[in-house]
Amino acid sequence: MIKAVIFDCFGVLVGSGFWNVYRRLGGDPDGDRAFINEMLGQVDSGRISVDELARRVSAHLGVSIETYQRAFSDDEVPHADVFAYIRSELKPRYKIGLVSNVGPGHLERRIPPELLGLFDTVIASGEVGLLKPDPAIFRLAAERLGVAPEEAVFTDDHVPYLPGATAIGMHAILFEGLDDFKRQLALAVSAS
Repeated sequence: MIKAVIFDCFGVLVGSGFWNVYRRLGGDPDGDRAFINEMLGQVDSGRISVDELARRVSAHLGVSIETYQRAFSDDEVPHADVFAYIRSELKPRYKIGLVSNVGPGHLERRIPPELLGLFDTVIASGEVGLLKPDPAIFRLAAERLGVAPEEAVFTDDHVPYLPGATAIGMHAILFEGLDDFKRQLALAVSAS
């Protein structure tokens, strides 16, 4: 029986995700995968600041830091429809979690307190020293929510992060829009 739903942040709750903005800035996410993973790993684990990430990535892309920051600022807007669905449909029936590869304090700068308050647990990788897809970060989320991994569903827009959840028995859904997520969640709930 599903008792908890756990969300990724960027690309699911907020904006279209780093990889998509990187592409819009003229980058090649597939060709630059190693560079992107290295940069995101450093910022998400707290080894470099968000400002240093902006400096390095904007230089790599050949765009100004201002252009880089504006692109992300314009993109990183909460999805009102997803939060409305969480508030009206999910929160009354499930425990709600948030797991994101992000540095300390970044979620609070992107999600207003009244929306962040919908989550029973919020796990930022840079604050706990774990990164998706490490199964340990998903195990931590289940523990904090007080559910067995098999009783939780995790959704993310980035395929490489899903195996970390399924490795511990958690259900995983690739987020490809709210309507598809609703259908996939209904299937997961009926199968459990």
